[in-house]
Amino acid sequence: MLQGNRSTKRYGLLLSLAITSLTIGVPVAAGFDADRLARLDETFERYVAEGQIPGAVIQVNHRGKAVYHRAFGKSDLESNRTMRTDTIFRIASMSKAVISVAIVKLQERGAS
Repeated sequence: MLQGNRSTKRYGLLLSLAITSLTIGVPVAAGFDADRLARLDETFERYVAEGQIPGAVIQVNHRGKAVYHRAFGKSDLESNRTMRTDTIFRIASMSKAVISVAIVKLQERGAS
């Protein structure tokens, strides 16, 4: 599953969380607007179609449940391998992961 995408110059946005045992929840039951979550589909499908990113895996969690979990694009352009929700990403620098978590925590606290 470990895929490095060496054929692209930009890796784009890769947000990947290591989640071990989450159950899948229903977005509406968890208080999420399905139309707003659908914007994520539209946005990432557009990013892939425009070539801004080769692919991405997005997951939104709420109270220990994944309420949104989708894969977009390709995990490897050379072999035309489709991105899956369980694709593993190689992160060359841990500062990216630490900064991403810090940004999400600040946003959750209402910082702008």
